[in-house]
Parts: sequence; structure tokens; C-alpha cells
Amino acid sequence: NALARHRVEPHRVSLELTETFLSEEPELAKSTLHNLRALGEKIEIDDFGVGYSSLARLADFPIDGVKIDRGFITALVNDDIAEAMVVAIVALSTAMALTVTAEGVETSAQAEAVRRLGCHLGQGFLFAAALTRDEAVATIAPRSTTVNIDDWPTWANRTATPATPSRNTPRGR
Repeated sequence: NALARHRVEPHRVSLELTETFLSEEPELAKSTLHNLRALGEKIEIDDFGVGYSSLARLADFPIDGVKIDRGFITALVNDDIAEAMVVAIVALSTAMALTVTAEGVETSAQAEAVRRLGCHLGQGFLFAAALTRDEAVATIAPRSTTVNIDDWPTWANRTATPATPSRNTPRGR
């Protein structure tokens, strides 16, 4: 398979799927995700909170984490409803032993807010810009575009390698 051909350990791969994908053909999605998990790959729900799946269905799928949609993070600093949604997503994820990542973190105020609300992983231009394929190949070993926000003040002023790899433990489903 492609992972073996490129000598990539499956536990280092995290597939990001949208809630819409899970809700369109849930039984097919469920069996496919179980097969991928059997290979050792991690599975995360991308853009969580804006899709059409019910929260009750979330427990039906073998997932490792959720990624809070950037719309909540963008509004977080000035919007009490967005803050309440982030609090709820973090609480639900924690109760289900899922990792939770804030997407679209672009300012230090947003990073501080998500950390204060219990979300300790973040992605966004504050930490690292999007990479082309060639840039990703050149930098994939020394850095990650997902950052442990608790480490952010430590490395925020560095210029060479701003992002540090996160150390997530996948849920054992």
C-alpha cells in the first residue's frame, strides 16, 4: 500500500473527514473507518460543529479527534455564543476521550482564548502558513502544523521553526 511504499508508519497519518461525509452514507463510512483504524491510522472530524450529523451519531464512529471549525475560532474573542460552542465541543470531546484541535487560530488573543477554554491543540497562520507539496516534503520531519497551544508562548518568538509537534494519544476504539 501507499504507506508501506513511502515508509510511513500508519499511526503518523491522521485522516480528516467532514461531518457531511459521515452523514451521507453512515454505514459505509463506519465500515471504512473501522478498516482504516485497523491499519493504525487516526481519524478526525474536520470543521466540527458546522455539519449535519447529530451528536448522538458521533459516538457511533471510530474517531480519534475533532477539529473545531475556524468560524467559531474567528468569532471567539468577541462572541459569547461562539465561546459557549467551543466550551461545549471541548467538554464533549473530553468526555469521549477525543483530541480537540482549534482550526484557524490567527491571533494570540484567539490562542489564549482557546487555551483558557480547555483546547490545547491549534492550527492556523499564527503557528504556520499553509505549505506547498515541496515545502511540506522539506519540512515535514522537523515540524507539524498542529501545535500544542500550551507550548505556544515558549516558541512564539522563534523564527526558524515556529511549530512544535503535538503529542496526541489516540483513543482506543
